[in-house]
Amino acid sequence: MRAKILLLLFILIGFTAFSQPGVVTTDAEKPYRIEKIFPNPINDYVFVEIEAVDYATARFELLDIMGNRVQQWEPMRIIPGAQRVRLDIKNLHSGVYLFRAKIGDENIVLRVRKV
Repeated sequence: MRAKILLLLFILIGFTAFSQPGVVTTDAEKPYRIEKIFPNPINDYVFVEIEAVDYATARFELLDIMGNRVQQWEPMRIIPGAQRVRLDIKNLHSGVYLFRAKIGDENIVLRVRKV
């Protein structure tokens, strides 16, 4: 319940970890970075560009604005280097969602809109 309240506050105040829509401003020293999540607004697919220094497991999920999980993808193995992951969301209704990506110790949340 506490996590849902914090997530709702996150939405209401509009705080994000991004300086530009879809572009993450994480430290270059971290072993995993999400470079970009696009397009936003989303139609049928969302692409995640990842830069990794080491092997890791990535978990992606979509939450509604109340913090309830509406879609989760199978964990993916990330290899060192740059890569792009394509995730299917065409079965979701239009609306505002929170896209959460967990790679290693990194936890990135981005507000996205499905059209």
